[in-house]
Amino acid sequence: MCRPRRPHRFIRAEAAFIDADKSNYNRYFDRCLTLVRPGGLILFDNTLRDGRVADPDVRDADARAIRALNDRLVRDPRVTLSLVPIDDGLTFARKR
Repeated sequence: MCRPRRPHRFIRAEAAFIDADKSNYNRYFDRCLTLVRPGGLILFDNTLRDGRVADPDVRDADARAIRALNDRLVRDPRVTLSLVPIDDGLTFARKR
Protein backbone atom coordinates (compact mmCIF):
# COMPACT_ATOMS: atom_id res chain seq x y z
CA MET A 1 0.00 0.00 0.00
CA CYS A 2 1.31 3.44 -0.93
CA ARG A 3 1.14 6.22 1.57
CA PRO A 4 0.42 9.72 0.32
CA ARG A 5 3.48 11.92 0.22
CA ARG A 6 3.61 14.97 2.41
CA PRO A 7 3.59 18.18 0.44
CA HIS A 8 6.92 19.96 0.25
CA ARG A 9 7.18 23.06 2.37
CA PHE A 10 8.31 26.15 0.55
CA ILE A 11 10.92 28.04 2.53
CA ARG A 12 11.27 31.72 1.68
CA ALA A 13 14.69 33.28 1.31
CA GLU A 14 16.06 35.97 3.60
CA ALA A 15 17.72 37.80 0.71
CA ALA A 16 18.40 37.74 -3.01
CA PHE A 17 21.24 39.45 -4.90
CA ILE A 18 20.73 40.45 -8.53
CA ASP A 19 23.79 41.11 -10.69
CA ALA A 20 23.00 39.86 -14.17
CA ASP A 21 21.88 41.11 -17.56
CA LYS A 22 20.39 44.52 -16.89
CA SER A 23 17.60 44.18 -19.46
CA ASN A 24 16.01 41.47 -17.29
CA TYR A 25 16.32 43.13 -13.87
CA ASN A 26 12.56 43.81 -13.83
CA ARG A 27 11.83 40.13 -14.45
CA TYR A 28 14.31 39.08 -11.77
CA PHE A 29 12.63 41.49 -9.36
CA ASP A 30 9.22 39.90 -10.03
CA ARG A 31 10.63 36.44 -9.38
CA CYS A 32 12.50 37.49 -6.26
CA LEU A 33 9.33 38.99 -4.78
CA THR A 34 7.84 35.49 -4.75
CA LEU A 35 10.96 33.93 -3.25
CA VAL A 36 11.89 36.43 -0.54
CA ARG A 37 10.00 36.48 2.75
CA PRO A 38 8.34 39.64 4.07
CA GLY A 39 11.07 41.70 5.70
CA GLY A 40 13.68 40.12 3.43
CA LEU A 41 16.00 41.98 1.09
CA ILE A 42 16.41 42.09 -2.67
CA LEU A 43 19.71 43.70 -3.62
CA PHE A 44 20.42 45.12 -7.07
CA ASP A 45 23.97 45.78 -8.25
CA ASN A 46 24.98 48.49 -10.74
CA THR A 47 21.96 50.74 -10.18
CA LEU A 48 23.96 53.91 -10.89
CA ARG A 49 26.39 52.59 -13.54
CA ASP A 50 29.07 55.25 -12.91
CA GLY A 51 26.39 57.97 -13.05
CA ARG A 52 25.23 56.99 -16.53
CA VAL A 53 21.76 56.08 -15.27
CA ALA A 54 21.22 59.66 -14.07
CA ASP A 55 22.44 61.20 -17.33
CA PRO A 56 19.47 61.53 -19.74
CA ASP A 57 21.90 61.81 -22.67
CA VAL A 58 23.08 58.24 -22.07
CA ARG A 59 20.68 56.00 -23.97
CA ASP A 60 22.35 52.61 -24.06
CA ALA A 61 20.18 49.57 -23.34
CA ASP A 62 21.62 48.91 -19.88
CA ALA A 63 21.13 52.49 -18.70
CA ARG A 64 17.55 52.51 -20.00
CA ALA A 65 16.81 49.18 -18.29
CA ILE A 66 18.18 50.35 -14.95
CA ARG A 67 16.28 53.65 -15.23
CA ALA A 68 13.07 51.70 -15.81
CA LEU A 69 13.81 49.48 -12.81
CA ASN A 70 14.59 52.46 -10.56
CA ASP A 71 11.38 54.21 -11.63
CA ARG A 72 9.38 51.06 -10.94
CA LEU A 73 10.97 50.42 -7.54
CA VAL A 74 10.25 53.95 -6.33
CA ARG A 75 6.53 53.49 -7.08
CA ASP A 76 6.18 49.91 -5.84
CA PRO A 77 4.29 49.81 -2.51
CA ARG A 78 5.53 46.27 -1.81
CA VAL A 79 9.06 47.45 -1.03
CA THR A 80 10.97 50.16 0.81
CA LEU A 81 14.24 51.31 -0.72
CA SER A 82 17.73 52.46 0.06
CA LEU A 83 20.32 53.25 -2.58
CA VAL A 84 23.99 53.16 -1.58
CA PRO A 85 25.99 55.36 -3.98
CA ILE A 86 29.25 53.42 -3.83
CA ASP A 87 31.02 52.29 -6.98
CA ASP A 88 28.26 51.49 -9.52
CA GLY A 89 25.47 51.78 -6.95
CA LEU A 90 23.74 49.18 -4.82
CA THR A 91 20.00 49.28 -4.17
CA PHE A 92 18.40 47.53 -1.22
CA ALA A 93 14.69 46.75 -1.60
CA ARG A 94 13.10 45.51 1.61
CA LYS A 95 9.94 43.52 1.01
CA ARG A 96 7.06 44.74 3.17
